[in-house]
Amino acid sequence: MEKNNISEKAIEENVIIQQQNGHITLWALRIILRLNLKERFIKHHNVLTTAEILQPLGLMDYFDTDMYGENDNTKKTIQRMEQQLLRLEKKVPSVDDILRKNIHLLGQSLSLSEIEKDILQLSASFYQNNGLGFLTDMVGELNTQQTKQILAVILSRSIEQIDAALNVKSTLL
Repeated sequence: MEKNNISEKAIEENVIIQQQNGHITLWALRIILRLNLKERFIKHHNVLTTAEILQPLGLMDYFDTDMYGENDNTKKTIQRMEQQLLRLEKKVPSVDDILRKNIHLLGQSLSLSEIEKDILQLSASFYQNNGLGFLTDMVGELNTQQTKQILAVILSRSIEQIDAALNVKSTLL
């Protein structure tokens, strides 16, 4: 009953509740900042005015109602994003979501390595989370080597680890 009151109040006040998933936010920030997509993400697509993308990424703190980009806070926003990314990388987000728990159980049954579980979680998250899906669309078409390099950046792993996990003889494939 109390939960309904909170939901109704949030709707009445037009409040957008930010999704809490540290991994999604961490991956999103790595895609935007480490893959140098900030120009395309912020300026060309004006995504900071799109709550439907920012909310599932856990980036509502950067929401800007300025539809026409007249507020020139882009540098400050990017600096804040970079600071948040550094904080998230120092303190790895807790693994409390149901998807990760299910992947962990599946990983035990199939003897998947940690990197294979990470790749599986990331892949499922691309389809499950609209914001991540948008970011991957923004990255564009990639060949196999580019995909491996991007996975290495997003998951903060070495290219060798990604190669081993995506090897034809690996359990994941």
